[in-house]
Amino acid sequence: MSSVRTAICLICVVSCLGGCFSYDSLEPRGVGKTSTIGRPNPYPYRAMAIRATQDHNVRILINAFRPRDYGLGSTTIFLAVADHCNYLEGNQVAGYGSRSPEMRKPHLLAFPNGRTLTVVLEDGRTFSGDLAPVNYDQFVYKFALPLASEAFTATFPDVELDGERIEIGKVAFQMTDSIYYATC
Repeated sequence: MSSVRTAICLICVVSCLGGCFSYDSLEPRGVGKTSTIGRPNPYPYRAMAIRATQDHNVRILINAFRPRDYGLGSTTIFLAVADHCNYLEGNQVAGYGSRSPEMRKPHLLAFPNGRTLTVVLEDGRTFSGDLAPVNYDQFVYKFALPLASEAFTATFPDVELDGERIEIGKVAFQMTDSIYYATC
């Protein structure tokens, strides 16, 4: 009887582990809470959410994708507005797939001191440029680095969201290996 239980337990453990996988992504660290967003198809990503104080359902999401993720040509940093964290799948942020803008409330988004973002790479090289609005969503902005990087710090401009000023400041990005449990 105990060998049957052992066999059943072993089958359950192997089945569970077969549905788990790891992935690497650029993980942001700063003033917000970092979490995993998305499903395993094509893959999840790490994003930092900064909650607005006036409406706790509204968040600014900060993340970065590597070259080739979602067809991007270089390491690309994104700033997006979401009404709840699970709304923006990676393909939606990167403009690689369908969008459902009706899931979001209208917002007033402004950059009172300009949209300039400054990036410092691990080796000390610095790049600056404006966060550019994407052509597929009025609440998603991006900045593409001129070269691939797996570790850097970005200093974001202040954001005004629905009349509330939000200071994002410095966000450090580091390549991490995470485990995503698809069926466990």
